Amino acid sequence: MTVDMPIARLLADFENLKKSRRTAPVEILQTIGKFSAGSLKLLREHSTVRPFAWTGRGARRYSIFILDEPGARISRAVNTDQFIFDPDEFISGWSELLEAVASSRSQGRLIYLDAVRVNALCYSAVMSWAAAVDLFKPSNGLAGTYFEILTGALIGNLSGRDVGSEVKLPVPGGYEKIKVDLTFEANNGRPCLVVPTKISTRERISQAYVHARILETARPGDYRTIICVVNETNTVNDAKIKEIDGQYPGRGLKETLVPGTIALYQKYIAQLEGMYYLDPPASYLAGNCPGMPLVRPYGHLLTEDLPYLLE
Repeated sequence: MTVDMPIARLLADFENLKKSRRTAPVEILQTIGKFSAGSLKLLREHSTVRPFAWTGRGARRYSIFILDEPGARISRAVNTDQFIFDPDEFISGWSELLEAVASSRSQGRLIYLDAVRVNALCYSAVMSWAAAVDLFKPSNGLAGTYFEILTGALIGNLSGRDVGSEVKLPVPGGYEKIKVDLTFEANNGRPCLVVPTKISTRERISQAYVHARILETARPGDYRTIICVVNETNTVNDAKIKEIDGQYPGRGLKETLVPGTIALYQKYIAQLEGMYYLDPPASYLAGNCPGMPLVRPYGHLLTEDLPYLLE
C-alpha cells in the first residue's frame, strides 16, 4: 500500500468533517477521535520520530516526524511531553474524553477529567493531523480548520449552544456578515461567546481584536471574545545550534512572541477575556508580560473557565 492511499482517505474524511461540523457536535467528537487516531497510525507506519533542538526559554523537548525515505521532508515539531505518539493510547484517552463530555453537558464544563489530560488529548488530536499534512500533503489551512472543528464541537457540547461562524451587523444600506471562526449564541439574554482559533497568532492577532472592537461598539455587553491558539513556535536556522542525536545541526525551534503588541491591542482596541493555548509560552503563563489578557492552557478553558465565560 502506498502512502497516497491512506492520506487520500484521511483527506476525504476531513472534507466530510468540514461539511458536518455545524450539525452534530456529539458525532463529530467521535469522528475526530477516529480521524486523529488514523493520522497517528499513518505517522507511525510511514515515518520516524526524531528529537529537534529547542532554543527558546525553559526546559522543553520537541520532536519531528520524518518520512522513511532519503531526503524526505520533515514535519513541524511537536511537544514531546504533551504529544501522545501511540495510536492505541490515544484511542483509549479519547474514549475517556467522550465519556467526560457525555457526563458534563449539564455542568457547562468538563468534569471527571483533569485539565492536563484534556490538554494532551486535544494537542495530540490537532498536531497529529498537522504533522501528517506536513509530510504527505503540504497545504496551508488544513490544520487550522481542524482545530476550529475540534474547538467548536467541544464548546458546543459543553455549553449546549449552537455552533455558528459569523455575526450579522447593520451597516448603511443593509447588513454585513463578520466571519469570526466560532460563535456560541445564547437564547436567554446572556452574552454570545466568540472564539477565533489560530495555529499561532503572530501577525494574525490583530484580526481577533478588530472583530472584538466592532462587536463591542455595535452591541455593548452582548459579546465576549476569547482566542484559542495551538502554539507560538517556529523553526529557525542558526549555525550555533548543535545537532541532537546526529540530527539537524543548524536548525531548531523557538517562540516568536509579541507581548507588547498584544498589550497595546488589549488597552487601546478591545478587551479579550482570555487566550487559551494548547502549547502555551512559558513567559505568558508566568504573567511576566504586563497588560496582556489572561493566558491559560486550553485544557483549563474546558475544565474550569468556560462556565464564567458563558454567564
